[in-house]
Amino acid sequence: MYDARGRRVADLLGMQLVLWSRSSGDWRASMTPARIARKVLERVRPGAIIFVHDAGALIGSEGASRQRTADAPGLIIEGLRDRGYRIVLLIHSSGVPHRKRQLIYRP
Repeated sequence: MYDARGRRVADLLGMQLVLWSRSSGDWRASMTPARIARKVLERVRPGAIIFVHDAGALIGSEGASRQRTADAPGLIIEGLRDRGYRIVLLIHSSGVPHRKRQLIYRP
């Protein structure tokens, strides 16, 4: 998906590939909402794109509950705001032209 062919398909569709800079590790069974938030907040930097999964137990024996992932964003957002960060939509921060506002993302 991230090779030249994937980038070409995205360009033909008028889309832009956007990846993340920080993974939450939320797919691990050992992760609680608090641990997910702590992991993100320890590594976040200005301009970061934070990635959380919607896979839960679908990943197999390593999969965590989706509920843990669903409960973590509130803690992450609160922690980011406490540190002075502002949450913005990707289209407002990435310089993506209007015609490229639909995004292809890593599933």
